[in-house]
Amino acid sequence: MDNIPKPTSTAEALAALTETYRSLNPRTITELDCTPTPLEFQRYVSLNQPFVIRGGASEFPAVEKWRRPGYLRQRMSGRNVNVAVTPFGNADAVVHDPKDGILRQVQPLEVQEPFTNFLSYVVAQEERLGYQGCDTSQKGSLVEDAIKYAQTQYTPLLSDVPASIPWAHGVLNAGNGPDAVNFWLGNSRSTTALHRDPYENVYVQVVGEKEFMLLSPVESAWIGERWARKARYARDVSGGGWSIVDDVVGDDDQDRGHVPVPAWEPGAGRGEGEEEREGVLRISLHEGDVLYLPALW
Repeated sequence: MDNIPKPTSTAEALAALTETYRSLNPRTITELDCTPTPLEFQRYVSLNQPFVIRGGASEFPAVEKWRRPGYLRQRMSGRNVNVAVTPFGNADAVVHDPKDGILRQVQPLEVQEPFTNFLSYVVAQEERLGYQGCDTSQKGSLVEDAIKYAQTQYTPLLSDVPASIPWAHGVLNAGNGPDAVNFWLGNSRSTTALHRDPYENVYVQVVGEKEFMLLSPVESAWIGERWARKARYARDVSGGGWSIVDDVVGDDDQDRGHVPVPAWEPGAGRGEGEEEREGVLRISLHEGDVLYLPALW
């Protein structure tokens, strides 16, 4: 044991850990052509490995119904929803403000509007080439309390998705069902900033496509962090454009209006070879596909 070389720095220790991790884990995301049994799913959970089920949700009523805008308009008629609006589709993004060069973590402008208006806007952005509108994305909750099935903005759509994922139900959350069932709707320019969740996710692609760029918890140690000022997008009333407004710093804000953000974004000006060295895994979901994403990925 004394002959084993010991790391002399944190960087060397991380490099050794990463090398060992990569030697023991696949450099691709497993793709299944059928849903796993609960026991098979438990094995993936224990390995902390993501996987995709191609067509795993193809029998969900939502996959057939939600592709029809008329159906969504009819079901959601008269309902207001929360909408995140940004100039570039980059909600929660790290932005270098061109006015002063300061790095900011910018939250979207959040507004309430009729769902039918929002849906028409998204459809227009996709169908009309050169449409000069701002980009929007939406996250809402179908279920806020998996036990009580609380009423939410999207309750009319709840019957189109199962109450839980059968193969995951008995493995995650002690068999009590999901903590939440969320709904996202955006256009082809909608993006999500690099982040990680402290809980497991099961993503279902209902309509369209979405590309994920994933990093394991081990390899995310190489990302590093830097400080960015907390801010949000606002409408520029005078010119009809956009501005970035810093958050007001309260007395209880220990970070004085700043937040740690990743020092780099996967794929930002990088080629495939460099992404592979960084440990980035890419996967695209198509209609009816399911992605299991472990905690902290």
